[in-house]
Amino acid sequence: MKRLTALLILCALLVSATPARAVGETIGSITPGAQPFISFVTIDGVAATRLKSVKFTIAPKAGATARAISGTYSKAYLQSRGYISGSSITVPVYGLYPNRTNQVQLEVSGQRRVTLSTAITTTAFTGADERFTPGNYEVLTPRNSNVRLDYSYIMLKTSMSGNSPLILDVDGEVRWAGTAGLCSQGAILFENGIYADDACGWGSGQTVYRMEMDGTYQSVVNLSSVGVWGLHHNYDPGKRGILVEVNRFDGSGNSNEESFIYELSGSGAILDSWDISAIFRAHIRRAGEDPDPWIRDGRDWFHNNSVTYWKQQNQIVVSSRENFVVGIGYSDKKIKWILGDSSKAWHDYASLRSVALTLTGSSIAPMGEHGLSITPRGELMLFDNGERSYNQDPLRSGDDRDYSAPRRYTLDLRRMRATETWNWDRGQSIDSPICSSIYQDGNSYLVDYASESWGSTRLVGLDRNDQIAFEYRYSGVCDTGWNAIPVHIEALSFK
Repeated sequence: MKRLTALLILCALLVSATPARAVGETIGSITPGAQPFISFVTIDGVAATRLKSVKFTIAPKAGATARAISGTYSKAYLQSRGYISGSSITVPVYGLYPNRTNQVQLEVSGQRRVTLSTAITTTAFTGADERFTPGNYEVLTPRNSNVRLDYSYIMLKTSMSGNSPLILDVDGEVRWAGTAGLCSQGAILFENGIYADDACGWGSGQTVYRMEMDGTYQSVVNLSSVGVWGLHHNYDPGKRGILVEVNRFDGSGNSNEESFIYELSGSGAILDSWDISAIFRAHIRRAGEDPDPWIRDGRDWFHNNSVTYWKQQNQIVVSSRENFVVGIGYSDKKIKWILGDSSKAWHDYASLRSVALTLTGSSIAPMGEHGLSITPRGELMLFDNGERSYNQDPLRSGDDRDYSAPRRYTLDLRRMRATETWNWDRGQSIDSPICSSIYQDGNSYLVDYASESWGSTRLVGLDRNDQIAFEYRYSGVCDTGWNAIPVHIEALSFK
């Protein structure tokens, strides 16, 4: 009996010495967010002192090919956002299917790992953007699961409502919509947030905003203090931050209309800038030529619609719809090369012809192009609209093709040559004169015909062999989705 009593005492001491474990984690409340795609799930009974992270995963709908959306939040992130209160944590769940009961798994990691499941029922996505919901757009080619895509989600830059931008999955479902009441053209996913501006019209707006995936948002910077009177077109990846295209008054009162670029940090600090008008004036004058007949401030002589950073060359590559594509030194701000239609007015300048790339073989020069990018292989990719100049000398406005096509070029800058290595002209059957884009993601492509025959917007997914993975057509041009780019929101991690 004494031995039994001693054993019981020893066991009691061991139990009292064992650290307490968090037990009984349960799903508490579920609160809808600012859009049907967002909800907030409360988990009660969590040992917050031992918490490391929380992860949510949304189960794909039946037959879906898009990867499941998940998000992982560190304890530090949850604390910084005010999502931890005692033994309760609030988990923002974004990317929910609208008008459906979503099955969601939550994984709490701490001293141990606990998995919970819940169902979240969402409302329909209503209003002007209903045109993007199933049954309200044309499915020209249903998602073919036999055609592999390396992306699952698409940021559609729409200015038709206050929900810009939209994020769609490749199966044709809207999975996120802007919450800041913006209808801007430009948008980018950067540092786990979505940046856009208050330009509800072409070339208006002065403030850049950041929207979080949980639907909260804040203004990042107002650029009126540096003379900006309008934000326009695209936000593109830069060397260190975001390349933003602006309309701006310079110190002399001259208007840089669609011919000035800033690079901004995620916090809105100005990292660098390029005055396109000044750069070209300096280049032309160094050759003893007069730039004024061609460069006309306030007349949209350049029409910058996209820009990207070329790391291998340390250049920004700029699209001028009116003229050409141009490479400009990131640091020295000097013109390095030009690729464009030689029948346009710019080619009248010997100083510009001297830096023009020679097209090899049957290569075709881009005209009125949009959506520049540098591919993983270091090639220039763009959407060639095939369109003439609108704001230059009508007698030197260039060719005007009746079809549009994505194209890719290899640039040999030592020998100043450009070779077209790929295009997808679809038998020259589609004309999309303005807006539009093409981007590569892995070995896949996303094509946006944003002004098809001036009546509709067509999104097409392609694999590496140009096989169509999906093809959807929406009513409206440009404001429906003037630019579309693959984004990866399927496994974001918030530190």
